[in-house]
Amino acid sequence: MTLDTSGNVGIGGSPGAPLDVNSGTTNTMAHFHSTDDNGFIELKDDNTTAYIGVQDDYMYIGGVASLNAQNLVINDGNGNVGIGTTAPGDYNSHAENLVVASSGNTGITIAAGTSSDSTLMFADGTGGTAGYRGRVSYDHNGDYMYFHTGAAERMRIDTDGRLAIGNTSTAADADIGDSVKLVVGGGVVVGSAAGADNSFLQYTDIGGLTVLQGSGNYGFRVFDDNSSTPRFQVNRSGKVGIGTASPSEPLTIRSSSENVDTVLINIGNDVHATNTKDAWIRFEASIGGSADQSYAIGASNDTFRIVRLGTRATAPHSGTQVMEIGTQNVLIGNSAGEDYTGSTGVYIGTNAGVQATSAAKNVVIGDNANSLGVTTGANNVVIGFEAGDDLTSGWSNMLIGVEAGRNITEGTRNVCLGADTGATLNTASENVFIGNVAGAATTSGGNVAIGSQCFESGNFTSGNVGVGWSAGEDCTGTRNTLIGAEAGRQMTSSDDCTAIGHNSMGEGITTGNLNTAVGRSSLKLLTSGGQNCALGNLAGNILTTGNYNIFIGNDSRPSSNSASAQIVIGANLTGTANNAVFIGTSAGHSRNDFLDDANWDDVSDVRKKTNIEDSTLGLQFLNKLRPVIFNWKSPSELPEEWQEYDADDTTPITPNKKIGLIAQEVKEVIDELGITHYDSTWGERENGQQELALTAYIVPLIKAIQELSAKNDALEARIATLEG
Repeated sequence: MTLDTSGNVGIGGSPGAPLDVNSGTTNTMAHFHSTDDNGFIELKDDNTTAYIGVQDDYMYIGGVASLNAQNLVINDGNGNVGIGTTAPGDYNSHAENLVVASSGNTGITIAAGTSSDSTLMFADGTGGTAGYRGRVSYDHNGDYMYFHTGAAERMRIDTDGRLAIGNTSTAADADIGDSVKLVVGGGVVVGSAAGADNSFLQYTDIGGLTVLQGSGNYGFRVFDDNSSTPRFQVNRSGKVGIGTASPSEPLTIRSSSENVDTVLINIGNDVHATNTKDAWIRFEASIGGSADQSYAIGASNDTFRIVRLGTRATAPHSGTQVMEIGTQNVLIGNSAGEDYTGSTGVYIGTNAGVQATSAAKNVVIGDNANSLGVTTGANNVVIGFEAGDDLTSGWSNMLIGVEAGRNITEGTRNVCLGADTGATLNTASENVFIGNVAGAATTSGGNVAIGSQCFESGNFTSGNVGVGWSAGEDCTGTRNTLIGAEAGRQMTSSDDCTAIGHNSMGEGITTGNLNTAVGRSSLKLLTSGGQNCALGNLAGNILTTGNYNIFIGNDSRPSSNSASAQIVIGANLTGTANNAVFIGTSAGHSRNDFLDDANWDDVSDVRKKTNIEDSTLGLQFLNKLRPVIFNWKSPSELPEEWQEYDADDTTPITPNKKIGLIAQEVKEVIDELGITHYDSTWGERENGQQELALTAYIVPLIKAIQELSAKNDALEARIATLEG
């Protein structure tokens, strides 16, 4: 040991410093030992203290004189180094050799020059490429980071954040756009474990998780975290499914939404330099440059259209219109409504409304329907080939059927249903024609014809109503009502007639007016007769020119075809004289000659009678009867079982006093006298009410007078004898 004059100490040689130790060939230059578990050497300058020490199998270097996270720590057993930690061995065994730790942000900085690289190498040897099998470097000159595996560059991130995999170039912005961040040379392969059938990519954003799956069984599928059903699928046969896992067609789209506004396909074009917005789907039946089987479906200027294209080169907006649906209009068919500029119009069929312009709220359906075009008329419904063909300014018409209302121009509120109905109407209004050729010759307004051929040939003024096949077929009169097949079929100029029933007034009436016939074939032969009334099957069926007759009952008829003022009431009853009333049946009737004696006559011909004997009902019977004066009771006083009973009606049937007999008293007399043949002098109805027919008492009165006369004769003879 040497101590020089400067106070320097030299061990093993001359000192060149305050303490200079030279061990020569001996490895150990100095030995510092402490019997405590912590031994250190303290180093100081004018204001800093540092320590090099050992403690608990660790060496530390730092500003704390003990094993502390603020020091650099080296494990003397395995050489692990810890910066910011006293136990680097506590970390993963694959990365515990150097551990940098802290309770806040932690990092390692590798600094290099502006034209050099900062590099982290991964080696498995020292020779050749073994010293840099893996590498992460940052090129400060080019401002990009690159990654090596297998001693070669595999991935690069450029200064704009674009990623190149298997490629050293991330391409220019002009080629891939700012939004592209991944450029892959040779493609991306996503694989699964051997034998598995489930390769996928997935990404997550604030909207949730999306999975792209490749499958040997299912093909390519796209899922999201809200559904177990793929949102999109291309199966192994090339079929595409959207919203379904089992596409059955080249493209199958399904939606599980119950929302009525669900949109399955949305095709649009927001790029438009000339204020047009078109989006089209083209359909071709064959593949060829000049094929004329090409159609297109699309939207153009807020209108949905289907057009036929002459060739593939034809632009869709120049194609021939097949269908157009606008914000308020529907046009379907070749040239349908092609000049239409109005609103809420529907034109369907070849040339339907081809010349229509500004009319609103019209529905026109059928080839050439309304082909001359409604110009100002609105609210029309026209359906059928050439229906409403000439309609221009007419409004609120309903014309349905082949050529229905085809000549109407200005007429309004007409209803024509059936082929050729209202075919000659022009400016007339308020007609209703229903049935094949119904009202076909009519030009006036205010008529109703319902039934095939109803009012077919006649042209009349107005106010006629016909219902039934061929009803009023030839009618030219006015204000007639004809209901029933062939009712008034051959009627011509007659006015104010009513015929109801098959063939009623159907075979002859021409000029007769004010007639009424109800029943099959009633007044069927009437020609010029007027003011007749017939009710019943075949009622008045032989009358032709007669007037003022009334027929009620099946086959009730006059005495001749020119009868006048005969009133015939009864089935199969025939009148026998003019100006008379006949009531009954063919078996018997009563007659009243109201312009002669006005008495009711009944048939009493002996040739119709048998078992004739004298009646004994006479004076004795009449003497026992009690004529009375009475009032009728109110309905509330009647027996409850009677139909006339009404508990709330306390008003008498009539306030007037009446003269008559009591039916119960009459029956007592009949029983008392043992009368067995009393005819209508007494009777009983089904409800128990007893009744009397006072006219039946005429015969007993005759018998009583005869009896009194006989007594008088006897008295006179006795007086004569006494006086003689």
